[in-house]
Amino acid sequence: LFFDGDDYFESMMTDMDNATQSVTMEMYIFEQDPIGEIFVNKFIALKRRGIRVQLIVDGVGSYHFFDRYYGLLLEHG
Repeated sequence: LFFDGDDYFESMMTDMDNATQSVTMEMYIFEQDPIGEIFVNKFIALKRRGIRVQLIVDGVGSYHFFDRYYGLLLEHG
């Protein structure tokens, strides 16, 4: 249980760093902002390590995700 967004974010990053097979994330809102950039870069790094990455985003809540990140993530597998 998290009471602080920074603790939650740090825990998510640690969990992804420790992944050995796969990472699955579901997001309602995925913004084009500094945190979105961190996640996209982390997903690309995971894929390069051979980790299976699945990202599920809401088409309405993450409308701008498709402007920038969708093609970039597809390009990196």
